[in-house]
Amino acid sequence: MEPMLEKRNLSIALAGIDGAGKSSAAKALASRLRDRGMTVEVTGVYGGRKNMDNLARRFGTTASRILGIRGMDFAETLVRAARMAHATRLMRRGGLLILDRSFHCQQALRRARRLPGPGLAGLLELLFPGPDAVVFFEIDPQTAFARIRARGTDVESLEDLAALDAGYRQLETFGDFITIDAAQSPDRVADQLEQEVLRLLGSSALHPPLDLFFPVFDGQDEVARAAYTSGHG
Repeated sequence: MEPMLEKRNLSIALAGIDGAGKSSAAKALASRLRDRGMTVEVTGVYGGRKNMDNLARRFGTTASRILGIRGMDFAETLVRAARMAHATRLMRRGGLLILDRSFHCQQALRRARRLPGPGLAGLLELLFPGPDAVVFFEIDPQTAFARIRARGTDVESLEDLAALDAGYRQLETFGDFITIDAAQSPDRVADQLEQEVLRLLGSSALHPPLDLFFPVFDGQDEVARAAYTSGHG
């Protein structure tokens, strides 16, 4: 076990268009770092669009036709908020937390859909603790589209993928993202991601443990609860 890896707390969010390989890379990275002895959690901060579309197809339509663009944005944001609440609990455990997508993805979707302003996602982004870093999986939309067609589990259009890619690049924080080449083989993508995480773990600019902001008490530990309350009232 490498002590430095076990003692540091780090959360990263993976961003990019569908077909970029985010979920596969997250699983590969988690496996590699667990082999190094590090505590790793992977959780999805999905918007739920695919599930909504699968349900809508039973009625011969799509979720966006039922809810409209604004309704879809609102529903997806609420689903992401529920997933982020779960992710916030995982942050308390220490080690590495890999967020497969985040509110950044919703903001990119809003731009792709030409919705004005940050919307509800922008407000919730301020309420939840953010990741230490966002890793953007850069890939040509045509390559991503070919991958999606090959796996045959999703329904995406090339136009929507291109619009989402442009939406990410329009984000004010896009310049702060760590960019990796997602067009390479899965092993090479995992190599890049691992190198970036190890670099971040060696940095001193990481967030302190989340318990400093959201302390967790055992249900029976009334003494600790009282002490915290009296000192932070």
